[in-house]
Amino acid sequence: MKFKKISKLLAVTLIFSSVSSFKAYAFQPASHCTLIENVKENLPQESIIKKSLETYPGIANWGSNALDLGYLQPGQALERAPWADRYHYYKVGTFASEQLKMALASKDMKKIAFAAGWLSHITGDLACHGIFVNPECGVYLDNENTRPLHRELENNAEAIVWADIAKKPIEDYSKGIAPIFSNIEDIPFDLVNDVSQKVYGVSANLSEEKLQCKTLMIGLQTGIGYNYGDLQKSKELLSQNGRLERLKNAFIDAQNKCTSLLIEAEKGDYSKFSDRWNLDVGKSASPISSLTAVVETGNEFGNGTDDDIFLNI
Repeated sequence: MKFKKISKLLAVTLIFSSVSSFKAYAFQPASHCTLIENVKENLPQESIIKKSLETYPGIANWGSNALDLGYLQPGQALERAPWADRYHYYKVGTFASEQLKMALASKDMKKIAFAAGWLSHITGDLACHGIFVNPECGVYLDNENTRPLHRELENNAEAIVWADIAKKPIEDYSKGIAPIFSNIEDIPFDLVNDVSQKVYGVSANLSEEKLQCKTLMIGLQTGIGYNYGDLQKSKELLSQNGRLERLKNAFIDAQNKCTSLLIEAEKGDYSKFSDRWNLDVGKSASPISSLTAVVETGNEFGNGTDDDIFLNI
């Protein structure tokens, strides 16, 4: 039994070591959970989404972090995380709207809480990169020299979002945030996978999804791959170059956008959901845009394509 626990710990260490080198996460777990918690407070009292978030906050927290879970896998060491990349870059608005529609139609409050959390991740990433980090560091993929600072800013945002922006006791953060997530078995994986099948024509493997969740839990419980930052040190770093103000503006923007989108969606209006959402925010003149090229081949072994793709024109 002890050997099994040690093996799990080593596996998690290797996974997190590979992830930290490749991915710019934007808001991180505590910030994403805090965001959907604040959104809940701003929703109308009669809202079924609000009631769902109040009833199942732990599931909402999973939804708010679900898009990043695909990066918690060994394949990320080779820069291969197809599901996380899909959720961040390909048909982002379509997926979020279809998931929320399906959840609301089901009247299942667990699914509604999860889908609302998912949407908050999107608005959180867009604001974190577009308002907080990129004005100083530039786009992650285009600025190799500022990548360490990019990650440092995001890491140090956690304690400040928790204690200064959300006004929650820093002790609750410092002792570990794993308890604010529900049991993994309560996560509505069927919702995610049904929507994936509808939007992408394929869905993730349930065993892999659960393993990613377990990996995150172990990381949050042990501090391996996740740094519980010191509030005062984070304040010192973010007190420079207007960082604190940008962080607060980003959080407020993410909160307001998510709240507005959820209110309109509950009325049946999904017109503001967009597949131009790109959760790393790219080079386009628009702060929220992306271009996705899909190349399809035949189904038989050896099939290829003669399509040409020209990038960076």
